[in-house]
Amino acid sequence: MSIQDIQKINARQVEALQRKNSRDITRIEQGHDELKSEMKKSNATDMVNMRHENNKQVNSENEKKAKILEQMKEHLDNTQKMTDIRIKDLKENTSQVQKVEFDKVSANRERVKAEDEIHLEDLGHRLSTRQQKMVEDSQNHLEKTKEEKGQEFSETEGRLQTKLTKLNNDFTQRFKQDSLKQHVIKDDQDKQYKKERMSTHLRQEGEVNKLTTTHNKTLETRDKTFRKGIKDQDEVFEKKYGQTLNDQTENLKRLGDLNNKVLSKLKGDLSETLKASVQRSDDPFYSFIELKPTLKQFEDRVEISVVIPEHAKTDVQLTMHGKEAIISFSRRYDDTRKEAETSNTLHKVESFTTRLLTSHHLDPKSVKEKYSDGVMTYVIKRS
Repeated sequence: MSIQDIQKINARQVEALQRKNSRDITRIEQGHDELKSEMKKSNATDMVNMRHENNKQVNSENEKKAKILEQMKEHLDNTQKMTDIRIKDLKENTSQVQKVEFDKVSANRERVKAEDEIHLEDLGHRLSTRQQKMVEDSQNHLEKTKEEKGQEFSETEGRLQTKLTKLNNDFTQRFKQDSLKQHVIKDDQDKQYKKERMSTHLRQEGEVNKLTTTHNKTLETRDKTFRKGIKDQDEVFEKKYGQTLNDQTENLKRLGDLNNKVLSKLKGDLSETLKASVQRSDDPFYSFIELKPTLKQFEDRVEISVVIPEHAKTDVQLTMHGKEAIISFSRRYDDTRKEAETSNTLHKVESFTTRLLTSHHLDPKSVKEKYSDGVMTYVIKRS
């Protein structure tokens, strides 16, 4: 076994130990992560439960306040409806009163007009009768009668006109007075209604402000209590998590120190083993003492394969002479050992030659070589 193979074996053992240690560290880290996740889940569950309880209490209080506000709103709506009904009734009564008064005034005016027309018709009839009688009695007195009747008619017309004017003035004055009274009544009713609505609105606003202030104070008190509880709980969780993290950190540090000690011990043991193996072997190539090439002949080429260690593949050469393929191998080894005041130097040279006979001449310029998996392969075309 060569030094290269021993080094490979030792490297594989070191890699296996490193992988084992990495797996152990990974398992420890996974356990630590699982513990952390479990603690976080537990803390999150407690937080969710506390928030759920607080939300239930807050929702219960909000529902109570909402019911009270709903009742107040219903009372306010009922008051508004009653007020609207009352205003509507007042308006209807006012309209009816105005209509009745207007109908009365119209009836009086029509009656006075009818009486005046009847009286005028009566006077006209009497005048016509008298005129006919005067015509029948005497034609001589016609002018005098005309003048008298004209004067009488003018006086009667003046009296009637004066009476009609007086009646119209009286009616107009009464209508104006009635209108002023109606306006005064309506203004008084509007002022009273506005005053009642304003007082009701102010009273309701005061009640709502009181309820809002009480509700806000209650919510602020509950919010402060909840925040204080959350803060205290966070501090407790932080202390617990910090203590757990410190313990886990110390455990990881202790495991890391133990791992470093194990690795140092393994490296020392492997170095001693390697040193002993080198000391036991005077020849690092003792396992390679001869060449065993394999020859394969084809119609157009020849393939020669030989098993060679990777560290010695540059020491192999292929030459051709006629139908012969000559494989030669040369190597040298130098070693110096110092013991106390003595120094020993070893210089060693080895050569191997193998000749293979082929059935045809070979072309030296067509040689192609390939090294794979510890086997050197030569491909030579026939000349």
